[in-house]
Amino acid sequence: MAEHSFDLQWVRLEPGNGLINRRIGEAEIRKSTGVSVVCIIREQQLVSNPDVGFRFQSGDLLAIIGSGEARACFHHFVERRDNDGVGVAASA
Repeated sequence: MAEHSFDLQWVRLEPGNGLINRRIGEAEIRKSTGVSVVCIIREQQLVSNPDVGFRFQSGDLLAIIGSGEARACFHHFVERRDNDGVGVAASA
């Protein structure tokens, strides 16, 4: 049986990030990157297992989980939006 390494990483959504004001479902993060958003901390409140209707806000701290390749893909996915003048996520 093959073992996979899935690590948790925290990522803060900075002002101007392309995910801000988008819902998890419409952003298609898992489909596009293979990463799952497993919880979000907003204003010191933990939101675990956010549903597809959860809307991102500036300052949200996202816990993403996935393989190293998937997490790198997530950062590329977000950075690609910055190249279009939208914004990036910063690792926390």
